[in-house]
Amino acid sequence: MGKIFGITSYIVFIGLVTFIVSGYARANQTITFLEDLKEDIYEDSKDLVSAALIANTQGEYHIYIQESPLITHSVNNENAQYYLEIYSVLLYKNSSEYKYELIFIITQYENTDETAFLDEDALTLKVDITFESAPEGFTQSVFNESLIQLYDDSMHMYALDQQYVVDDQVRIQRIDISYPTAVTDIVTTTMIHEDVYLDKNLEIPTHSVANLSIFNIERLQLSDELEKASLYTNDFIIDAFSDYTYMTYLYIGIEIIIVLPITYFIFFHKNIQRIRKVKKEQS
Repeated sequence: MGKIFGITSYIVFIGLVTFIVSGYARANQTITFLEDLKEDIYEDSKDLVSAALIANTQGEYHIYIQESPLITHSVNNENAQYYLEIYSVLLYKNSSEYKYELIFIITQYENTDETAFLDEDALTLKVDITFESAPEGFTQSVFNESLIQLYDDSMHMYALDQQYVVDDQVRIQRIDISYPTAVTDIVTTTMIHEDVYLDKNLEIPTHSVANLSIFNIERLQLSDELEKASLYTNDFIIDAFSDYTYMTYLYIGIEIIIVLPITYFIFFHKNIQRIRKVKKEQS
């Protein structure tokens, strides 16, 4: 019984190690892929989005991006400067597996505020999304999120699933982009859905820079191949990710080289030595 338990425990242990090694290999594949592409995509927002989404989904989806951003805005206030673009993006696997996302991409971000909060010595940005009511499956209507840093803290990205914004059942009421400080969050960009404000008899803020009603009417559609073909895509980036799949096989191969002799000495060495000894005595 104890031997069976030991074998089972060892198999579980090897499975766990393989899972960790595979995850480490995928992480290194992603990092290497992005680093090698850096010089080619650093200056192009759509290529940055493509590479980030391909890496995040491990190359499972083909990325199609609307040629022109839904919203563009330049921020140049006392402390913070950046350029904001919002794109509608299609992540496409096949005709039955695809999804739409709204991508917020911020580039050229600089901040001279000495009180700005740093996370691991990097500038951070937050996005607060307020719906007119709680979306289906949620109990809250306000979501406080952080933008992810890309190559450095001058560029950040945030992805929002379009299923929450493509119809008028639950509309986005307001989006605020801010940077955190030790005391409070400093809002740098505000965008509102004017129809929601009018329906609720709310005062429309004068500092709003865009009307979010565009999210409801500018949705990407996948009605036929021609329409998909009209969207921006970079096949070089998509194909490049597959060039790094060898890393998974490499790391698993190294694991096998290490595990095989260990397995031999734990489970087989004594028996083989015993068999050899018996054969030697018989001869």
